Amino acid sequence: MWDAVEPLRPDIVRAVFGYVATREFERKDFLIFVHKITGEKTVRLASPLAKEIAALAIKTVSVRECVKITDWLIKLLSRPS
Repeated sequence: MWDAVEPLRPDIVRAVFGYVATREFERKDFLIFVHKITGEKTVRLASPLAKEIAALAIKTVSVRECVKITDWLIKLLSRPS
């Protein structure tokens, strides 16, 4: 499923890196999870920051672009082997 995002990824990455360059992050922006058995740590975005990044991605890529990519993928996948 994520392959559908790949053609749009460069624009989204540029927008997110631009956003990151203008912001100073705080510890509360991130959550650290520790696996109960392995002790492996995972860092994730806290909900408010994750929502900001998601909103930025949605503003960056238009619905028209998403439809265009979806149509292209449908045609590609519908071709006989």
